[in-house]
Amino acid sequence: MEPSKIKYLLEKKGLSLAEVSRRAGYHESSAGRCIRGTAWPAVEKHISDALGLSPDEVFPDRYKNGIPIKYFARTRKKGKKDA
Repeated sequence: MEPSKIKYLLEKKGLSLAEVSRRAGYHESSAGRCIRGTAWPAVEKHISDALGLSPDEVFPDRYKNGIPIKYFARTRKKGKKDA
């Protein structure tokens, strides 16, 4: 779902991204960062709950069968210390 649509649907419910973040116990910019691309399953769940939808309905490219897809596989490059 596009960030503008998420914001619109929240506003229809009388909520802002900052309010969703605060209610979830996160910094007020967290939900905004999440809808703009930062994969953050815990915050995605709070946004989805506020909309009355499942996370995979709101963020379909981040979930498969209701399970978060790992976006950032952190691999370690071999450096001089590892050689």
